[in-house]
Amino acid sequence: MHKYTQHFIKALISLILVSSTYASTVVAISDNQIDIGHEKLRAHLYRNFSEYQNGYDTDRNGKVDDLNGWNFIHDTNKVFDPSLIGTFDPNVYKYYEVRRRKTLKIATDEELEWYKEIRKDDDFMDHRSDFSSYTHGSHVTCLAMNTKKLPYEMKSWDLKFMPIRYLGDDEVGLFKKKEFTPSKYSRSYYKIQNIKNYLNYYQSWMIKKFEETVKYSANKSKIYHASWGQSWEPAYDMVNELFQDEFDISEKEADKKYKSTITKFRNDYMKGLMKKGQRVVESYSNILFVFSAGNKKDNTDEMLHYPSSIIADNVISVGAIDEDNEDKAYFSNFGKTTVSLFAPGVAIYSCSPGDRYIPINGTSQAAPHVTNIAAKIFAMADYYAKPISPAHVKDILLSSATKKAKLSNLCVSGGTLNESAAIMTARRFLRW
Repeated sequence: MHKYTQHFIKALISLILVSSTYASTVVAISDNQIDIGHEKLRAHLYRNFSEYQNGYDTDRNGKVDDLNGWNFIHDTNKVFDPSLIGTFDPNVYKYYEVRRRKTLKIATDEELEWYKEIRKDDDFMDHRSDFSSYTHGSHVTCLAMNTKKLPYEMKSWDLKFMPIRYLGDDEVGLFKKKEFTPSKYSRSYYKIQNIKNYLNYYQSWMIKKFEETVKYSANKSKIYHASWGQSWEPAYDMVNELFQDEFDISEKEADKKYKSTITKFRNDYMKGLMKKGQRVVESYSNILFVFSAGNKKDNTDEMLHYPSSIIADNVISVGAIDEDNEDKAYFSNFGKTTVSLFAPGVAIYSCSPGDRYIPINGTSQAAPHVTNIAAKIFAMADYYAKPISPAHVKDILLSSATKKAKLSNLCVSGGTLNESAAIMTARRFLRW
């Protein structure tokens, strides 16, 4: 039997055995594709019991046969492509392991030399980038579904994830982006207006994507998790590229001649994302949103990061703590008012497609640690038959954080995630 067929037969058997009851907590994971047949994930896969595999939209939500989430990139129920398993250069796995050892300062001279040389190989680095995109969703989801430590009020099958394919290329439907077309006019006024109009469109397109996926998952999940975002400086680069295309000039020329206009357009674009994004999250007050804070070393109070800089009672933004659990990781964003707390994000082992495991650094890895504890708190609330709001869950997570002197001015809580304290605090609240 073909190994990919075996892979999904195992997933189907687990789904039948474990998913016959409704889960206490469903987490919508908005990411790229997720290996739903992975040995650590198949027992936690969400099942839409209002839908049947019959070629019809049984539950009338506009999605045909959406048994286990939805692929918004290709507008299909196929949330994972198993044919890519085993097709990547084995050196990508070595790359992540050596990078882990380098980060922890335990790599040998030979390993450091190998790492230095392979990073000069553009073809390999492009290949690694493709692999990173392919593995990201699975890596994040396994952390969010971690059941190594469970409160006695719940079982492992109380945690389910709903795959939301949000990231990727070849978009269709709502996710299909209209490409920028330079103006036919010669006057600068009309050219700049053309850029402004496109940025207004692009901003609305970004928000519509976000809102559509939130709307889809809102009546099925309690948490919307997103380990992705738009950073401040890359947004400037994006606007700069529009000026290059519109005026047919180089990056340096655009930066020299139109820097102030580019900066203003970037600022307006990012502030607009925050304002409109906030309306979305506040419209779904029954959902807890957990966002990764970003990896640009930015103060996101000033250099906004979408969507994690959105401030709302039901939004948690997560930065990454360093390997010593004392200070922020060197790459992590921070913000006294925009980052809620920190969590482990350095050399974190988690799933990779095909029942493999790799270590990755990032706030993408820190955020699902928080999602995991939040999901457990929601499950505990079901056990006690006591309602708990996303705002209450957020308050529990932030109030129970372990205070760190080096984090006191870098996030709202001034500390890092403390799982045991959060569970104890939740238990006291739910028993009261």
